[in-house]
Amino acid sequence: MEPRDGLGAKVREEAKTEEHKREAVGLKDRGTLYEHLRLTDVLSEKKNGEIPFNTEGSIAFENDNFVGKVIFKVRPNEESELPESYKDYFKKYIRKFSLQVQGRIKKRLSGPVYLGGELGRSPDTPESRPMSIGFMQKGFSRLCLSTISLLRSGLHYSLGDSEQEPHIVLPLYSVSDTFLETDEKDAPSMGVEMFDEDEKSVKKRRRSKIKNIPEMSPDKVYSFSLHNHNLDLFNWKVEGIPGMKPMQLSKYWQNRPFRISAYVHSESPSRPHTDATKKYLFCFQLVNKRSSNSFRSRT
Repeated sequence: MEPRDGLGAKVREEAKTEEHKREAVGLKDRGTLYEHLRLTDVLSEKKNGEIPFNTEGSIAFENDNFVGKVIFKVRPNEESELPESYKDYFKKYIRKFSLQVQGRIKKRLSGPVYLGGELGRSPDTPESRPMSIGFMQKGFSRLCLSTISLLRSGLHYSLGDSEQEPHIVLPLYSVSDTFLETDEKDAPSMGVEMFDEDEKSVKKRRRSKIKNIPEMSPDKVYSFSLHNHNLDLFNWKVEGIPGMKPMQLSKYWQNRPFRISAYVHSESPSRPHTDATKKYLFCFQLVNKRSSNSFRSRT
């Protein structure tokens, strides 16, 4: 039996209100658009709709499997590039970006939901292909990822092949920095501050084995967040890892876009995560024009 579409109707109404506000006051008053960094919803029917960063309120989105709201927070180089309401947030934390999502699945999906990063395709990479890294770098990358898999249950990764795009994902339930399952009436509000979860609950989730992770229910609202202090999306580099110099991502990703996505994989967890086996809950894509230009200048 399908649940009442309370949240879906609410999200669609908020989307209409949001569009009206944007037309009236402009996008930048509801967040920030950066000239070199573009964020879009890959699954949206509005193909060229850009999502602003650092919004005070949430941005509604919907697709075949999920209806919800998102706030994407990113740290720029200068404090003056932040909305006033976000200056204190980034002073408190060393995070480079934060993703905050709230919503519900439209129908029951079999299997755990994965959350993580993927490389998308570009005009220069219309077909799936591996990352451009050397033999030693590939060996080191596999060693690091294998070590992570010993510490975190459910890790799946690929450096790219003929079947799957380069990606690294973990079960959403255990990898999220905060995760709340509530009835619609008890869902927390979304804004500048992140969702609040009890520390004991966080530790319990993080220790969960993939076989014990509960499936999502269409009757519940899920509020979760993810943040990172090493992946600098504004400058397209990784930094702050002990013993490693900052790494420009365009060296390994070329001019391919980066996607933060959540999906259900319909086959055994160890099988390749291909387009045919994934059902997406969301897929937000980032393109950094500065890095694309720098890559082209070297080729």
